[in-house]
Amino acid sequence: MTTQPPALDAVPTPAFLQSVPVFGGLNEDEYALLARYLRRERVPGGTVVVREGELAKEMYVVVQGSVEVLKHDRLMTTLGPGQCFGEMALIDIQPRSATVRTTEGTDLLVLGFDDLVRIYNRNLPMYTLIVLNIAREISRRLRDANRRIVDLGHDEIPHT
Repeated sequence: MTTQPPALDAVPTPAFLQSVPVFGGLNEDEYALLARYLRRERVPGGTVVVREGELAKEMYVVVQGSVEVLKHDRLMTTLGPGQCFGEMALIDIQPRSATVRTTEGTDLLVLGFDDLVRIYNRNLPMYTLIVLNIAREISRRLRDANRRIVDLGHDEIPHT
């Protein structure tokens, strides 16, 4: 089933938010609450949204368009509608680990750390589910990165 993205000025629908892995499993009231904390941005193609090494305080969800994720100016992956980036910032509050640039005009939803704290204060079970979903997404990406390293022939990873 393909979920249509919300119109630019519209509040994201529960169906769209449910299609985003880090927001999965919430109930209708929780999706309505989440939508109140999300900020919508339209970003022109070729725009750097976040830069590696910069202070990080928010995550982004691609609504329409696409972005490329770059590490040391090397393309790591491309993300499209329903996919997120910057979610690590809501967990570890560390500088950005990669640069993300739009490949075309792109609509994004933004959830800031302060907004996540507000969700924590209003609905602890909702906050817990979002954080667990973020942890699952980070874990999935780590597993994928490990597989890619092995596929590249790096059978031994040095121990530190």
